[in-house]
Amino acid sequence: MIETLLEITGSDIPVTTNGLDSMAALRASGVRRPYLVLPPWYNDATIKAGIRYFKGQGLQIEGHMSYDPGPEWHDVSPGDMYAHGLGFAQEINPLYAQIVADCPADADGVLIAGTGFRCVAILDALEQSLGRPVISANQASLWHCLKLSDVRCKIEGYGNLLRNLNLE
Repeated sequence: MIETLLEITGSDIPVTTNGLDSMAALRASGVRRPYLVLPPWYNDATIKAGIRYFKGQGLQIEGHMSYDPGPEWHDVSPGDMYAHGLGFAQEINPLYAQIVADCPADADGVLIAGTGFRCVAILDALEQSLGRPVISANQASLWHCLKLSDVRCKIEGYGNLLRNLNLE
């Protein structure tokens, strides 16, 4: 995908993917043993592929969970959840509670994978509660694109990853 995009954009424009962004963010945060939080709309095959991807990048996955959006969604198949409105119906407080309750002590960070998660408002609170880095897929892409563009700034309220962007 990168090669194809570079053919279109030219080599002067950085090209990346969310997987590469997430790996760069995890590395920059010193995370080697993440706990993966996956969307409920990922089926078993997608979950297994995601775990394989991150293990293939040299990470030791300390555990994973699929967010439980509540009993009203239990009869909806993963492939239908987003189409039935879960992308807009997500609640961040249950997501926060599930991550805090389930995150293993051996995990040195958390990756909230899946760009459809609405979780930016809880990143700081999760880092405070867990005492370790918490990276979301969208946050990782924003951070990596800003970093690749050599943007230097301080962004408060969205986790340590963005707090000191390129200020090192």
